[in-house]
Amino acid sequence: MKPNYLIDTNVLIDAQMKRLPANGLAFLSKTIDENFTVSFITYIEFLGYKSLTEASGLFIKLAKV
Repeated sequence: MKPNYLIDTNVLIDAQMKRLPANGLAFLSKTIDENFTVSFITYIEFLGYKSLTEASGLFIKLAKV
């Protein structure tokens, strides 16, 4: 069974802003491809982020909440 990860708002924002190290971004990309889960709070926080792009808004709507 694959591990499940609950992705935090700060991780998603740091990825969007290109502030994650390469190995962190690679891990996040793999995790998102396999099982993309966020809490309801993360979902709302990410949608409320001031620098949210249209693409990021569409991306977060793909998450399992």
